[in-house]
Amino acid sequence: MELKYNRIDNYFSEVISKYFKNIEEIQILEIGCGERSCFNDTELNVIAIDKSEVKIQKAKSVNNNGMISFLNYSIFDVELEDDIDLVADPHCLHCLTGEDIHSALGIINTALKSNGILASEVMISHSNMKFDDMDLLFDSPRLLYQHGNKVEQIRTILSANDWEELLSENGFKIEEFIVFEQFNFSAHPYREQSLQTDPQVLRFIAKKSLQ
Repeated sequence: MELKYNRIDNYFSEVISKYFKNIEEIQILEIGCGERSCFNDTELNVIAIDKSEVKIQKAKSVNNNGMISFLNYSIFDVELEDDIDLVADPHCLHCLTGEDIHSALGIINTALKSNGILASEVMISHSNMKFDDMDLLFDSPRLLYQHGNKVEQIRTILSANDWEELLSENGFKIEEFIVFEQFNFSAHPYREQSLQTDPQVLRFIAKKSLQ
């Protein structure tokens, strides 16, 4: 079944319905939940983390799901082992550096139960990608944002092939891997409207491999 492009919370709901039978029993880790959990309107067991305390407090204030535990954690604060059925990534991984993505995938693999699932949406590079914003610099695969005298990395934009290799190297078997060429992420932190020259959307579902 090919997953059609839809809202990220609906996407995660489809993943759960397809890959889990007793959904009321599964444990979910949502990494980078931002100001609103993708599981806000469910009754699922969720640990929702974000490194921003402001965003965690905002997410708590709009939450409708009493089964969510909100924690002001980054992915690197997670110390779980064989505890999680689903790790949901609504745009956390591509905000890390290349080396940190490796580390994060290792942490996620350790946290997952046998045959646990990682579902993610990330931005990826493509042949027509370019950045005309004066304050964005692309030093592949790093997207840099210049403000004042400061330059900081805000995204890592890998290719689809890079993601396939990363997942394999970190003990995952890809179950679904869909590039939405007609949809783009706005690469600029303060530009909501996406352009065709912005990075494309990749959604993947990867299962923890039994070594």
